[in-house]
Amino acid sequence: MTPQSILERINQKPFRPIALETVGGTWIEIDRAEDIFIYDRVKTTCVVLFDPEGRKFIYEPEQIAAIEAR
Repeated sequence: MTPQSILERINQKPFRPIALETVGGTWIEIDRAEDIFIYDRVKTTCVVLFDPEGRKFIYEPEQIAAIEAR
């Protein structure tokens, strides 16, 4: 998945809770727009996620397989 496609989904107004699936098959629930951040640098892009339990996950955009509305 590209950083642009992730940003497009999380910037929709109003924000609706989503779940992201990693290429490993793990689903991560995102309840608020503030719980997802894309750190875009020249050589590296990271997606930082916080689930409702407060756990932090860091992935590269290519490691995210799908985004689903909840």
